[in-house]
Amino acid sequence: DVGSGLWFNGSTVSNCVVQKCATSCDGMSGGSTAVANLYGKMYNCIVRENEGIGRYGGALYAKGATVVDCAISNNFCTIYSTCSGQGVNMAGGTMLRTVVSDNRLFVGGNAGTCGGLLVSGNGAEILNCLIVANKAAKNGGGVYVANDITGVKFVNCTIADNNALNGGGVAMGNANSSATFVNCLFWGNTDNAASQGVTQPTWYNLNTAKCTFSHNAVPAKGAQLGESDFVIAN
Repeated sequence: DVGSGLWFNGSTVSNCVVQKCATSCDGMSGGSTAVANLYGKMYNCIVRENEGIGRYGGALYAKGATVVDCAISNNFCTIYSTCSGQGVNMAGGTMLRTVVSDNRLFVGGNAGTCGGLLVSGNGAEILNCLIVANKAAKNGGGVYVANDITGVKFVNCTIADNNALNGGGVAMGNANSSATFVNCLFWGNTDNAASQGVTQPTWYNLNTAKCTFSHNAVPAKGAQLGESDFVIAN
């Protein structure tokens, strides 16, 4: 179900732990999540060790919500070939000073999109966050900006040590997706395919300002990718 551990709409929740929930849902917005935060505020919470058996992840679904000083870690998803957004599915809203780490998306073959943070709503803001050590079977180990999603902004974030088949650090859904990264660090993200360490080679509208790229690697290019290896603007 949606929000099998915790579900709230327009409320404020703080200082809670949601763990070891197993959720199953197919086809609903927000999918199978341990926590569903709809237009609410969430402070100082931990969401960990939850399992999603469905299409849209197993940890936190935040729609138009505010998430502050939280930790989303060690959640995982299996079974569905189209499962996506295992750590956080963020449909708009704001996430501040939150850690998204060690979330894993493993399904059959090379399907499954986004181990860490799936951005599925326009205008989302991610500020001072750490997105680290997440893994996806297909695209966007750390971050995946979904098809046609625009106006997404990352400021003062670290995206590090994430892994995927394509776009180990960040992947864009399609040519209509867009995101801006300001003063962010991309470090040690890896791809299992011979594409680019931060974004798919032909997916555009990923804009950067004052960002640092170091030690991102793909099999075909060796240990480090510089800024010239990234799609900076369309």
